[in-house]
Amino acid sequence: STDVSEAMQNEPWPNDMFAVYTTTQGGDSKDMSWVEGVTLLSSEEHNVIAFVLLMAFLRDHQDFYVDVDLMDGRIYSLKGPGGMELIPSEDQVLLSEDFDVINDLRKALSEAFYSKAPPKIATVEQEEGIDFSGSRGKRDDEPVPQVAAETRVGEALDRLFQVLRESSTRFT
Repeated sequence: STDVSEAMQNEPWPNDMFAVYTTTQGGDSKDMSWVEGVTLLSSEEHNVIAFVLLMAFLRDHQDFYVDVDLMDGRIYSLKGPGGMELIPSEDQVLLSEDFDVINDLRKALSEAFYSKAPPKIATVEQEEGIDFSGSRGKRDDEPVPQVAAETRVGEALDRLFQVLRESSTRFT
């Protein structure tokens, strides 16, 4: 888009947009990756839903900062990787306990991708060599995340949306 004000004389106007994408890696070649889906979310007008969904999909090693008032639990700013930042408007009241709902969604998503407990990592004293047996670029004994037959992601997501809808009516 372009800023059409007279002062700027049609200078480019940067667009901010959030995106979540999924990829698949592997198959016959572990060097290949395919994008399976992209969801673009508007970041305009303090889009709390888009920002919180991105928070829910952050990996555990990514930095995330919260500016919170410890007296009343109100969140005044959220900062994530890559310059992501949200400063909720006055009518969007996010509280520290809302992170319980966000974390419940994160847990539900993690549980949905492992129908059984993930394998334990074991340290070996002596290298046994690499077993290249298997098919389609995957060793037969290699653990592969599975999607659980039944998940609670839907109910966790519904609860998160309910909390976010209520955020504009808190303290009124």
